[in-house]
Amino acid sequence: MSYVKKTPLEGDLQEVWLPHIFIKILMMNLTGILQLELEDRKSEIYFRKGQVVHIKSNHKEDRFGQFLVKIGVLQEIDIEEVLKKQKESPSLKFGDLLVKLQLVEPHLLLQYLNEHHSERLYYVFEHKIGSYRYVKNSQWSEEVSIFEIPTHKIYFEAVERFYSIEEIREYIDLTDESFVQKNKAHRIDFPLPPLPSKVLYSIQETVSIENLTKKVKQPKEKLFPILFVLVIANWIEMVSDEHGSRKVHSGKKVSDLTRQQIEIEYPKFLKKNYFEIFSAPLQLNPQKVQTNFFNLMKQYSEYEGTEKGDQILQWLKVGYQVLMNKNLRLHYIKRLKMLDGNKDKLMDDRTFFHGLYLLIKGNEGEAGKKFEQVHNKHPKDGMYRAYFYATAYQLDPNKENLQNALKEFEERQNLVRSEPYLAVVYANILVLTKKADRAEKILENMIEREHGYLPAQQLLDSIRFERAKINKEKAEANKAPESALKKLLFTKIGGSKEGEDESDEIESEEEE
Repeated sequence: MSYVKKTPLEGDLQEVWLPHIFIKILMMNLTGILQLELEDRKSEIYFRKGQVVHIKSNHKEDRFGQFLVKIGVLQEIDIEEVLKKQKESPSLKFGDLLVKLQLVEPHLLLQYLNEHHSERLYYVFEHKIGSYRYVKNSQWSEEVSIFEIPTHKIYFEAVERFYSIEEIREYIDLTDESFVQKNKAHRIDFPLPPLPSKVLYSIQETVSIENLTKKVKQPKEKLFPILFVLVIANWIEMVSDEHGSRKVHSGKKVSDLTRQQIEIEYPKFLKKNYFEIFSAPLQLNPQKVQTNFFNLMKQYSEYEGTEKGDQILQWLKVGYQVLMNKNLRLHYIKRLKMLDGNKDKLMDDRTFFHGLYLLIKGNEGEAGKKFEQVHNKHPKDGMYRAYFYATAYQLDPNKENLQNALKEFEERQNLVRSEPYLAVVYANILVLTKKADRAEKILENMIEREHGYLPAQQLLDSIRFERAKINKEKAEANKAPESALKKLLFTKIGGSKEGEDESDEIESEEEE
């Protein structure tokens, strides 16, 4: 089971955890910059071959001077003096001034800088709300210094500090009944701290979580964060039994009383939208939604294994993702206003938004099945139709699917242009049908409206590259060599005049 492959390099932190993104960059050995838009700050993380080497932040608390004050090396008055001197000599770096003013010993400056950037990296993982974007870039400005940061050690420590057992269970679908085994497809090794190394060594064969806990003699608060990193990094994989096979879920036995409770609770879920299920207002508090989610999952976990119980748990998981993702949440609010209390459509919209969530996760195949399901039930619903035809074409771009999608998109211009996924599919079809100019305008407008959308930007760059390539070829074709007849007509008759230097003419021909 490979979780790293599911991580896009641009998205929402409520969809993909920061540790997951960092580990993916490590596994892919990337060099570039991870740009983070967090609640109270903007940060840039610089990677060289997967390793974090520098962290920038625009928040006062993240400044080097504040770090030195915190560890007792400087006082606030020292910071003020250094900043004053820096205004007088802007070419001097803050650290150089610290040494020049004898506030920090030269041999300790680099040590403090390394510690400062290590702390910055550690506390980056504290943030769970915001957006991220990875940019491939190895041409950094001179102010970006390279520091020695214990990247791998910090990953393990940060996950243990900032993520609960319940969050980890939900994120990688880890239960006490799960089994883990070493992943034979693992490719990239990196140094493991002592305890994670011990845990990995203890997984010599397929072992249950319960037995592994006894083996390593560590509480789950220590074990689960380690398993999270090992799973995401593909060191180990989770399986459903000791033979390493997937377990087919069969209905579990429940008491008559539990069945009666399910029959009472299930109709309530049919009537509620996701905001009502999570007791959240439209202007929701993400932390409260998160708390309510874990409480509801715990409350309804006893229904697991029954048809209706599993359906409730599925709704809770999808609803949580819809509310925590800003774009999906705003989309859902618009749909609620359009449905205006239509309970039948309310249920089908859950299936539809499950499909949208699967698209975000990069699973077009399963998303297409969800869209087909709601389209078959409501064939006249424009939103359902558009997404159904779009995914059908993406999954199988044959002539019939192309014509169906193009016809649908041409008839629903406003809808298609307002949906980023649909707009990109539409633009791609326009390019294939020799209408690249229209595609370019659609993409430009959509990128401006959405303040950036990576698939659209990639397609737009591709269109412009192809146009530039064609223009270059045309320009070269227009520079045809002079014909032999033209050369004959314009060649001077007779030799050159006495004293006339012929070398200039020959040289100019060579240069041309």
